[in-house]
Amino acid sequence: MSTLQIRIFDGTRQLFSAPAQFLVTITDGNKTQRVRNFYPDNDITFDLPFFDNFGDNYTVLVWADGYQQAGFTPVTLSDQAAKVLDIMLIPKDPGFSFAAARWDAVSASYPSSVVMLTAQPPPPATDFFIQAPPPAGNKSSSVKPTCSSPFMKARWRQLAGLTA
Repeated sequence: MSTLQIRIFDGTRQLFSAPAQFLVTITDGNKTQRVRNFYPDNDITFDLPFFDNFGDNYTVLVWADGYQQAGFTPVTLSDQAAKVLDIMLIPKDPGFSFAAARWDAVSASYPSSVVMLTAQPPPPATDFFIQAPPPAGNKSSSVKPTCSSPFMKARWRQLAGLTA
């Protein structure tokens, strides 16, 4: 015999806490359905046949009402050690929640995202390409950028070689 432990998680990566009935289907590598039943627990252990060949490559599916079905294959079992399989069920109608996304926390954890989110959008392409920059090294002050964005003006000056 081989042992398979299935742990069922919710979309928040926590063990499923809501009361639920999980439909668990386990099929062996010989395509024989070994288990198909409802279980109320989020941590279930099964004793399954061990074949010492391709029959030990099991397929596991888990379903609960209101959630997407999830599964994994192959789950290769052994008679030497128990196998633990973690399955995450995602709601059928998932929604985004930014309740914990406070600006100071986002700034500390994802500084590059803050830069992207607070940057001014570039001007339309026609603003930037109205006048080509002078060749690099030309320090002519008579050439001025024609775009209105401070970011693009600075970039234009950098491309023109007017700033270090």
